[in-house]
Amino acid sequence: RGGPHGPPPHTYPPPAGGPAVGGFFSSAGGAPRPGPPAPNLSPDLLRLGIGYRMQEQKLGGISRSTRSWLNQIAARTTGGELARPLPRKLTSGTRLVRDWHGVGYTVIVLDHGFEYGGKRWNSLTAIARAITGGHWNGPRFFGLSERRKP
Repeated sequence: RGGPHGPPPHTYPPPAGGPAVGGFFSSAGGAPRPGPPAPNLSPDLLRLGIGYRMQEQKLGGISRSTRSWLNQIAARTTGGELARPLPRKLTSGTRLVRDWHGVGYTVIVLDHGFEYGGKRWNSLTAIARAITGGHWNGPRFFGLSERRKP
């Protein structure tokens, strides 16, 4: 039943709407055919990649804006060093955490403003001023931007 090369590879039932997945790079007819060598990755990393791919096929991949943002980051990488971070829109519910003189501070991003200390604030700069007692650029204080170099 297996032919000159041993028993036929086991073919798993296809995922919904997808092709059958063979045990040894099965072609449509089920006959084994050599394929590219498997990537040199750990089994755990391969499982994660396969799981992500299955989830991506079922639920959809990353959004166009996220893909564009990642491509911009990749294009800005020079010699292994990442250039200044790109601005990113803060979404409601994001928690900004900062340690100042050994005390942790948490700010929650709202649809219109921020929440800190049980109060609603209009700007991160006002929150940074309340925490430090001095003038700080709010986004820089919370690590969202870097200081401009002269």
